[in-house]
Amino acid sequence: MGVERSRYSHAVMVLDYEGSGAALPFDELESEVDTILFVSWGSDAKAIVITPAPRSSRHYEALAGRLSVICAPSAPCRRR
Repeated sequence: MGVERSRYSHAVMVLDYEGSGAALPFDELESEVDTILFVSWGSDAKAIVITPAPRSSRHYEALAGRLSVICAPSAPCRRR
């Protein structure tokens, strides 16, 4: 993705946790990929690791709390 930096202003990398083969917990994997992306993209890139359906509302709140950009069809994206 680093070679595409000159063509795009932002990047999103989406990974399926179950299909990744990673030994790390999903949040640590996401953090590690974010760190790698930051080298080329700075704060203009985000990794998202998709996990199985949340097991509880507390788990869902933890996932939602990690989002730093909110986008809606009728409005531009904005940072929280």
